[in-house]
Amino acid sequence: MSRFHSIGISDPRSERDELRNITVKGPALKGRGDISVFVPRGADQWRDLPIAILLHGIYGSHLD
Repeated sequence: MSRFHSIGISDPRSERDELRNITVKGPALKGRGDISVFVPRGADQWRDLPIAILLHGIYGSHLD
């Protein structure tokens, strides 16, 4: 079960350069959090897809 109040995923038709945008809202965030995810073409056919997570500093955003 998700601990987020809401999760919004971008419409695939509006995605560009294989980037997907996700917006989550929850109490731990004290509001909204935006996430950019790179989803390579054909990822749904891969069995083990590696993940790299890049974190920003306190005053940055997922766009930095």
